[in-house]
Amino acid sequence: PTSTPTSSSVINLNPNSKFYTNNNTIIELILAIGDEELGIKQIMENKGLKDRKNFIDYHLEPAMKEKFVHRKYPDRPNHPRQKYLLTVKGVALYNELKKENNIMPHFNEKQLEKTITRYRWRLKTKVL
Repeated sequence: PTSTPTSSSVINLNPNSKFYTNNNTIIELILAIGDEELGIKQIMENKGLKDRKNFIDYHLEPAMKEKFVHRKYPDRPNHPRQKYLLTVKGVALYNELKKENNIMPHFNEKQLEKTITRYRWRLKTKVL
């Protein structure tokens, strides 16, 4: 499935950061949501994914568990107008990624790989 995380897709951010994560799927999700409130279908379209169950299990749930993303209606997960948005922690990471990498929201896989490569290079050379 396209939404199953692999070890090669994990990047490391500065562990001293207040919003540290080494989970690339969370970073991808944060970039897909950006500063909007989106439903699952919209987020999956932004990421180019099709398998809803895997998306929820491997992208959405880990991001909510680490408090980067939250539900608009937290007490009603199956609310008909349920949307997902970034928490303060998610917005902080989103803004850092946007600023450091000169990226636009909802970018494609090629742009994501370029961003990941830049982050890895900066970590190796300690240019963060």
